[in-house]
Amino acid sequence: MVSELIMQRRTNVSSVADLRRRTFLSGHVRRSRLQGPHRCNRAISGSAMAEFAPALFILFFCALFPAIDLIGLALSYFSCSSLNDLLLREAVREPKSQVIDPKGAVQLTIPLNWKNTLLGGLGATIEDPQTQVDYIVGKYGINITLSTTCTIHPLFPIPFFAKVPALGAPVTTTISHTRMLENPSFSIQ
Repeated sequence: MVSELIMQRRTNVSSVADLRRRTFLSGHVRRSRLQGPHRCNRAISGSAMAEFAPALFILFFCALFPAIDLIGLALSYFSCSSLNDLLLREAVREPKSQVIDPKGAVQLTIPLNWKNTLLGGLGATIEDPQTQVDYIVGKYGINITLSTTCTIHPLFPIPFFAKVPALGAPVTTTISHTRMLENPSFSIQ
């Protein structure tokens, strides 16, 4: 009885091995229990290729390009913030008449020089930055508040998000910083 079971087991094993060998030689892909019954049919028929193009389209327009636009927005904001710091550093040291002058260093020269640098070129601004200067008399001295307004456009405008700021539409940011004047008599001049 035991010998009959052993013989039956050996014949089953050899028939399974023969079946595997025949399937491999005939070129058919054998199905695996771990991958599911439809995995083999889908790979052979090529329907996975038909799903690749829409998936790539969705990946680019819903993930990659918006991520690049948001990184560009952050870089442009940092660039405009550094311009505001440069303008404020210069405005603290100059008299009020030179700071408010539309052809002076704070209003014209520094923004033009900034736009020609690498940092100003990376900041995707549509128009020249606008600068507003306010003098405030405080308890311990005279403070100057300088506000810089920049309009930033997206690096890759996405047509599906045409009205969304930073993805399809420009973003206007205003950056303000305040410092104390080095020489209080400059607020009068």
